[in-house]
Amino acid sequence: MRDIALICCIVGALGATIRYPYVGVMFWVWMSIQNPHQETYSFVHRIPLVFIVAVAATISWTISTERKVPPRGVMTPLVLTLLAWTTFNGFFAFDPTFSWPFWGRAWKTIAMCVVAATLATNKVRIQAMIWVVALSLGYYGVKGGIFTLVSGGASHVFGPPDSMIRENNELALALVMLLPMLHYLRVHSGARSVRAGLLGAIILCVTSVLGSYSRGGYIALTAVAFAFWLRAKNKLAYPAAAVIVLIPLLKFMPESFYNRVYSIQQYNTDETFQSRLASWSVAYHYAVDHFPFGAGFYGINLRAIWDKYHPGEVFAAHSIYFQTLGEQGFVGLALYLAIILFGFLNLRATIRDTKGIPALAWAHDLARMMQLSLVAFCVGGAAAPMNFYDVFFLWMMLSATLHEQTKLQRAASARIAPERMVISGAPR
Repeated sequence: MRDIALICCIVGALGATIRYPYVGVMFWVWMSIQNPHQETYSFVHRIPLVFIVAVAATISWTISTERKVPPRGVMTPLVLTLLAWTTFNGFFAFDPTFSWPFWGRAWKTIAMCVVAATLATNKVRIQAMIWVVALSLGYYGVKGGIFTLVSGGASHVFGPPDSMIRENNELALALVMLLPMLHYLRVHSGARSVRAGLLGAIILCVTSVLGSYSRGGYIALTAVAFAFWLRAKNKLAYPAAAVIVLIPLLKFMPESFYNRVYSIQQYNTDETFQSRLASWSVAYHYAVDHFPFGAGFYGINLRAIWDKYHPGEVFAAHSIYFQTLGEQGFVGLALYLAIILFGFLNLRATIRDTKGIPALAWAHDLARMMQLSLVAFCVGGAAAPMNFYDVFFLWMMLSATLHEQTKLQRAASARIAPERMVISGAPR
């Protein structure tokens, strides 16, 4: 039944895509982030649904009168330059035949995000995209939170198989990134039932993060909570609400959860942390020895490389920074860090330009929450291999779109104001 239901949903989406390209783009994002086909059991696994939706959305967009120029500014050239570098670097990878398939996923991710940002030309479309991401990831947050409560917190929460968030660490980071966006949607939703549902989703997502047993997720959650508190106008209300929610959850969790938390302080003897230090060392030394190139996508996970630097061991590079360094070299890392920097700058400029303007209060709040989501990614990503995660690049491109759209609205308001003054002062 799940397979049939999903196929019917996709057929309906393809029909709407013919007339409305942005509908196809939103379905494209939904398929890429939530991976609903991983929740089916039968023939759907053999159908390239994401590719079909992507092709339909691209064709519809190409032949339509929709905007074709990506957001202006530095972000788009930076993202496309990173893509070009990963392509060039691929020819110098340690094992190009191993890395090219992963490059294929990366360029599709970037293409999707660029198209989505290009078509997100107004408030309604931007908020619709936020809702798509919230529902896509929120599904696993709510599902994982319920699973944690039912299992008594004894079992780890994982994401969908064969996806970027399949492991507990990756899923926890994605959910922490989602929390600020759920708060934004809750604040800007008019229906009381929707606000209540989003509040429940936030609580279950936090529960799911606790049930993931991801130490990186715990650190990211703490960082976002602290950053949120620093920005909150009421320094007492939100901490009080957090305490009311967290104390029962923490008392509910079993002893194994606390052992996992306490192990953060024992990093000097923790085997997992030591293995990550080894993987970071391999990534760094390979990048130095092969400057300016890297080993290619997931190349630093190959045993042949590890046998040179750490014989007998093979560990994944659990860090967006060292993974980028080892895979794409110092040039790739520099481009990657520049994208993060200009993402923060775009959001800060939007916050500054929309402050005190009631008509743009939604953009002001959205930029603030996107900043917190980016903080979660930068902190939690230090211990998670998610450097080419879909939501990260979507946020970066939307930061450019949000900045551009708010500038256009401010300029339009400035032009209208003098006209209203002239009309109001004209003789009757």
